[in-house]
Amino acid sequence: MVAVPKSADVLTRFRKLRGFLKGCFASDYSRSRLIIGDHNLSYSNHTLTKVVDVNQSCMEDTGICGQEVLSIMTDQLPDYTAMTVRLHKSPERLFHLSFSLEDIYRGIRIADDERTFSLIWKKLYEGKFVVDPLYHRIGLGRLIMFNQLRLGYCFGLKACEIRAADENGMLTWPKMGFKLKNKAETEAFIHHCSFGFSFLKPYLDEETQQKYQEIIDGLDVNNPYCVWDVMKMTAPLNATPEQLEAAIVGWSLRENTYPASSMALKTQATRFVDVLLYCEAFECSFDFNDAKQIRELERYCRRSFQTGKPLDFSQNGKLTFR
Repeated sequence: MVAVPKSADVLTRFRKLRGFLKGCFASDYSRSRLIIGDHNLSYSNHTLTKVVDVNQSCMEDTGICGQEVLSIMTDQLPDYTAMTVRLHKSPERLFHLSFSLEDIYRGIRIADDERTFSLIWKKLYEGKFVVDPLYHRIGLGRLIMFNQLRLGYCFGLKACEIRAADENGMLTWPKMGFKLKNKAETEAFIHHCSFGFSFLKPYLDEETQQKYQEIIDGLDVNNPYCVWDVMKMTAPLNATPEQLEAAIVGWSLRENTYPASSMALKTQATRFVDVLLYCEAFECSFDFNDAKQIRELERYCRRSFQTGKPLDFSQNGKLTFR
């Protein structure tokens, strides 16, 4: 008797084959590639000379072999994913790093990003990181960004600079250990928080008002980490969307400061910090040699920044390897 495969199995195999053929006929398939499992890395430079050995060329230009680059970028990724990483060296000694991550079985693009880094200035710059909404809130974005920061550290870079914007940028990057970039950004952030609090505090209970007033008063322009204190202000607001909109218009000084989509997001939020920081934008940075930032990143991602290994937190707050 011949076993007939289930339709789901046939569909899965078809999708895998489709993904493979799609990759074969992609515009950059002619590049030499390093392949580890379902993941691959291509490397090129401005000389237009075909790279024969990705490992060796990557090592000569960056100090890290291609296999290590791909290993760091794909560390801890789920089995159902396949990542394509592209690394290109430009004439200005800048390197362009991009990737795309796909769901092998569904044939869906999960995430992609492209960013630049400089081995001269020792900086990893802002990118265009996008995650499909279908894959939000499962930790994939956090995992990928952690791997990119680790890769920057292994390249010998000193810092990553970004503009925390989009819908929830200021609610995400500080959790990953990012601090405000400089004194001017810190001053602008504190002013925003102080002014916003004055309009939102009527919707907090009296005890929380007093507690949050002390936090706001304690924010210091010389302390770029103060954004982490504001992230803890998660008390619920006892307000209707209409009341929140009136408060937001009040602290923004003029109407139409926020697009309709941003205003809708803010007014549908229920926590103080969400209403305060949704759709806001501030310059932030991550110093690869700042122990305080690294500790915050490790606490949020539960992985070692140096090794990538999973970490456990004991009750006394100390980190231990699993």
